[in-house]
Amino acid sequence: MNQQIRSYCNQCHNETIHDVIYSYQKTISCDEENCFCAYRQYKIIECCGCKDISFYESYDDDSSSEYDEPSVRLYPPRISRKQPDFIYSLDKEYISLFDEIYKAISNECERLACMGIRSIIDLYINEKVGDQGSFKSGIKKLLSEGIITERQSHFINKIIVEAGNASIHRQFKPNLEFLELLLDTVENLLHEEMLVPQLEEIKDKIPERPPLSKKTQTKDNSPAS
Repeated sequence: MNQQIRSYCNQCHNETIHDVIYSYQKTISCDEENCFCAYRQYKIIECCGCKDISFYESYDDDSSSEYDEPSVRLYPPRISRKQPDFIYSLDKEYISLFDEIYKAISNECERLACMGIRSIIDLYINEKVGDQGSFKSGIKKLLSEGIITERQSHFINKIIVEAGNASIHRQFKPNLEFLELLLDTVENLLHEEMLVPQLEEIKDKIPERPPLSKKTQTKDNSPAS
């Protein structure tokens, strides 16, 4: 029977059982006098559910107890958040930025991800109203043109832009929960705008309510008894 391990699967978006297709262990350090050795294990693993293949690398040594978890690296890196499908319908500049942001999150580069989210807003401003000289002026222009609401303006200016600035200038390192809130905000902004033409098209296909007949109008206007 093949060896099996549990590991996160990017395709199933869950921890699943994997078959170990190939395994190799390498001793990277050994001190016989002190009875200490360190090892690296390399495994090619296959998800028992979707059959996705990945590479599993772990480190262990003789000082570890049976309760210690080995240090593990996986390739491709495990995705903590899946990109929404609608992103691939956006312009290529957005797609490229989002790809970099999600890669940064998967590799635990939280500051880079936060800076990337800030760059999404910069791209959005330039696309909608052109370069206004500063984020503050750009957001003010978006608001005056009716492109964003007062509430969106507050969240973008006071939270997303400030978080990006703090990551660049003040060594701010957001956690995953914080980054997901920022991503929800910018993704909802872009998704809502992308849906507008589709909703307008659907609106034209909805049959109008027929006019009330004279009999119904008379009945509706008759005084209550």
